[in-house]
Amino acid sequence: MIRILVAIHLVLGFFLIATLVAVVLVGLYAAFRRPAPPRLYFQLHTAAAWLLVVEVVFGVLLFALGNRPRDILHLAYAGTALATMPIVRSMIGSNPERAKWYHVGGSVFLFGLLVRLATTG
Repeated sequence: MIRILVAIHLVLGFFLIATLVAVVLVGLYAAFRRPAPPRLYFQLHTAAAWLLVVEVVFGVLLFALGNRPRDILHLAYAGTALATMPIVRSMIGSNPERAKWYHVGGSVFLFGLLVRLATTG
């Protein structure tokens, strides 16, 4: 059973990274070409947020079942990834004129964290 949960955790992680690539590409295009991100950006962003939450749930479940990550930094990166979206949303609320750049910057930062998470498994 643990192997299946680990496999699901890995597959969801790679889907999350792929979704973040799409978020970054659409966000960059919108930041340079449009006054506001297209609807697709927000749909992808919502999908990424839900994938991240599901990933954390699977990670907590694996941890509770005794399957610890190889590197303790995995837990630090996971916590930072989970906190990234609310922090970026707060920054956007405090300075709406820079919202598109906060979106892109937050997405790139989250992408980097997720790649790092995948390497610390």
